Amino acid sequence: MMKPGAAVLLVEDNAFSQLAMRVLLDRLGCSCEIAGGGREAIALFRSAPHALVLMDLMMAGMDGFHAARALRAVEFGTGRRTPIVAVTALDEDLVRGDCLSAGMDDVLPKPVDFESLAAKLALWMHLRAPGAVTAPAPVATPGPADEVAHELPSQDVLRATYGPENIHRIVTTFLSVTGTLLAELETAISAQDGALVRTTLHELKGATLQVRAREMARLCFELEDAKPQERSHGDGVDLRGAGSRIPPGERARRRRHRGRMTGRLTAPRRRAARRARRRSSPGRWRRRRRATDR
Repeated sequence: MMKPGAAVLLVEDNAFSQLAMRVLLDRLGCSCEIAGGGREAIALFRSAPHALVLMDLMMAGMDGFHAARALRAVEFGTGRRTPIVAVTALDEDLVRGDCLSAGMDDVLPKPVDFESLAAKLALWMHLRAPGAVTAPAPVATPGPADEVAHELPSQDVLRATYGPENIHRIVTTFLSVTGTLLAELETAISAQDGALVRTTLHELKGATLQVRAREMARLCFELEDAKPQERSHGDGVDLRGAGSRIPPGERARRRRHRGRMTGRLTAPRRRAARRARRRSSPGRWRRRRRATDR
């Protein structure tokens, strides 16, 4: 059984996600080494054993799939196999097969919260989480720095996830990183750099999901799914290189995934919800229909 304090290697290139995961791991009693990319992860992995690797998938340079294969190559012939868990805002059903093929063992969807991370540590490190987290006392948090701050969830949600003592760092880092990403996105669109648009949107989506800024996350999902020319903020800007054509049926699947991640119902789910309400109170719906017929 792994003891509290066991080292976890976090492979993540987003500054806010690094902080959020470090805070959660600290609260679970795990020490953490951070690699800002795949190549740095390989160097740290060679230098010392780790109890678990948390691997972001979409990173600049070497992505998580190539990094996982490289880590397995480092282990080849040593007789050990370190659990590697992918951490991603992508659709889990879509990427799980590719993750397993790359040598990873599991997938942890974003947003990552205390309970979901604790469950993965218990599964792969046999590490029990500390005792139940008590209801935190109110703490002072920074006022809204700009319009992004109004998108943040209630303080209770952030306290339960990160602990009251970490709220100030979480919020200020989120605002700083998000402001930088928005500026990079505008620059990428102006330069018609499709690859950078895609990468920046994915980073922005991961950060906004992590603090439950659902409306911002929804916009990121929609921009990712939009046709390249629809991402333009001005006339005459063409982003044909921003992404490949979405195959038939894929757009509908992405809408369903977006609804699950942002808490919004897609049209089929809204219809199913209406049918369920009608079945639960048929008399009321018959009375409404008769009133409409008149």
